[in-house]
Amino acid sequence: MTTRNLWRAALLALFFAIFGIAPAQAAGVVISQVYGGGGNTGAPYTNDYVELFNAGSLAQSLNGWSIQYTSATGNSWGTNVTALPNISLQAGQYFLVQEGGGTTGVALPTADAIGTILSSSTKGKFILVNTATGQTGNCPSGATIIDTVSYGAADSCEGNPAGVLSNTTAAIRAGSGCTDTNNNVDDFTVGAPAPRNSTSPFNVCSTTGPTNPSGTIRPARVARRRQHWRSVIRRCSA
Repeated sequence: MTTRNLWRAALLALFFAIFGIAPAQAAGVVISQVYGGGGNTGAPYTNDYVELFNAGSLAQSLNGWSIQYTSATGNSWGTNVTALPNISLQAGQYFLVQEGGGTTGVALPTADAIGTILSSSTKGKFILVNTATGQTGNCPSGATIIDTVSYGAADSCEGNPAGVLSNTTAAIRAGSGCTDTNNNVDDFTVGAPAPRNSTSPFNVCSTTGPTNPSGTIRPARVARRRQHWRSVIRRCSA
């Protein structure tokens, strides 16, 4: 193989590794379910919950992390904080955080952490944060924000919000937790609550295809980089 062809092969491999067409995957810990109808009329479970999932390939400590909540258009998170315990979440492992609730329904599976957040059954916002400090702003951003999920008629913090929920429905991340396109409306379906905890069967995500964790390259930048690499490949192929 000539030097030119070697360069071309290398560039093509890089191009498809970065811009492959496989579905985007989550990388690291994500929010995989949210449910705010616990204990309400017709609710299947007595408590609200947030389910976490480690979609990455390495264990991740949750020490010092927290779940935080605010209303659909709220900007203060500090009064709704659930601190997470000092545990290591393994790749493919789920983690169930029980929140506030009522009397209707049955108990959740054994929770891995317990808080008192009373979230809306129809619209609201949750964030997973690597600190227990209450956040501010409608859509907090930066290195401390691990994942964001808004649902119903809420602020568009990570793409568009997931669908409107109810006392009998939860927002459930596609791919059993593995899918993350940074657009909540695409990543979550609305369905019957199906909470999983740390003793549930593991679901290690495939390593094929590009990853797309929160805060990575957005579509406009991707398009520019695609065009750049296409031009480079054409020059090397000439």
